[in-house]
Amino acid sequence: MIRARVRRFFCDNPLCSRRTFAEQVAGLTVPHGHRTLLLRRTLEAIGLALGGRPGSRLTQELVAEASRTTCCA
Repeated sequence: MIRARVRRFFCDNPLCSRRTFAEQVAGLTVPHGHRTLLLRRTLEAIGLALGGRPGSRLTQELVAEASRTTCCA
């Protein structure tokens, strides 16, 4: 688990559909991302090497659980 403190910006424009914006940390976060870039690359490598179900079982052992479809994506 990574705990990061980022700034949150507010939009004062009443026509703007988004009210708040969160600061992105370069190399660590992406908009709407649920995993860090490093974890995503690791899961991709596991999926390429082992495939779906075996890759999913390995991620459980590594305490970075991911479904078989995530490992193949």
